[in-house]
Amino acid sequence: LGKPTRGRIVTTRPVQAILSLGDTLDPYLTGRENATLIRILSGLRRREVVARLDEIAAFAELESFFDRPLRTYSEGMQLRLAFAAATSAAPEVLLLDEVMSVGDLLFQEKCFHRLEEMQQGGTAVLFASHDEEHVRRLCDRVVWLSHGEVAAHGSPDDVYARYETGMQHIWETNFVPDLRTLE
Repeated sequence: LGKPTRGRIVTTRPVQAILSLGDTLDPYLTGRENATLIRILSGLRRREVVARLDEIAAFAELESFFDRPLRTYSEGMQLRLAFAAATSAAPEVLLLDEVMSVGDLLFQEKCFHRLEEMQQGGTAVLFASHDEEHVRRLCDRVVWLSHGEVAAHGSPDDVYARYETGMQHIWETNFVPDLRTLE
């Protein structure tokens, strides 16, 4: 994890962060080598990684491409590989930042299913997103941050009601012309 801009972060349990898919991918390495690199960088031992490689390739649906250089993959294939590798071992805490736009709708559903299984297995998922549908699906508690401050927290229904009211106020204040001035 990065350093906070202020304050401090103390972790007592393993944390996996997916802040951006594909940042650690090397186009000259194969899918297998990139998956290995992603998992080793997240703290797994090489033998633990090797034991998961077939599962990573299968989840990403890239078995026939796994030993080809990443530069031959489409961007979507790269994102599938990165997500599959990053979520192949369930940490106690998983941080996700706007990464659920992976692949087609079927693969996105597969990713949601994996995250839901991780949650049921005890992984705490901290999910940062602007996508209301995704937040409602994955989260039972929501925090709305506005300019670095907590604007609201609670259930998804409560927070989204406040968020929509706040956005409507901003819209009306900044973008809707006062019709009286047009007369």
